[in-house]
Amino acid sequence: MFSAISQKVGPRVETALGGVVKAARPAGSMVFRSNAEFASVALAPSPNMEAAFASDRLQGFDAPVGMLMVNPSHVDRIIRWSAPKKNAAVAFSRAAYANLAATEL
Repeated sequence: MFSAISQKVGPRVETALGGVVKAARPAGSMVFRSNAEFASVALAPSPNMEAAFASDRLQGFDAPVGMLMVNPSHVDRIIRWSAPKKNAAVAFSRAAYANLAATEL
């Protein structure tokens, strides 16, 4: 689920139902396309970030602690940050979403 995120950013756990990554990175940028939907929660403030999804224009913002960033699957994205960035990313597998949908119906 997190194949687009480098192993070097921090510890991770992945199971058949989902996964989590605790990431810490110095100032920088990344361009990637994930193969799973996931959400990231900022664990430290990250001022002057920029992001673009699906070839949209870069938008600037300050990411406060606790900010939730939703990342759809199979969408190209560009992310830039000017200070060290710490976040936790959480993903659920297609099977987990299917199981949840089945219980809702």
